Amino acid sequence: MANKLASFFTLISGEKLSAATIVQSMEDNMYFNNRTNIHFASLLRQEKFLSKTLEVLKQSPEVVIKKLNQLRNVIVKPSNGVAFLSADLERVSV
Repeated sequence: MANKLASFFTLISGEKLSAATIVQSMEDNMYFNNRTNIHFASLLRQEKFLSKTLEVLKQSPEVVIKKLNQLRNVIVKPSNGVAFLSADLERVSV
């Protein structure tokens, strides 16, 4: 798990080398509020999150594992699922 987090961290660090990427990330932070996916997917927030997660993982991996299991339980709970369907109406109509 630590190796996977470290590879994500390296990827984000590489992205930061691009001035355009940093500017885009800063603009996104100005225009989108903290209830949007764009807010949480921010390059800057991902780096901060991954740094903290790596620290906790090194000190007490059981805490990270417990939180991941809690997240998995929320995601796979049937009442939290949504299904989107699409169809070609010309092919479906009788």
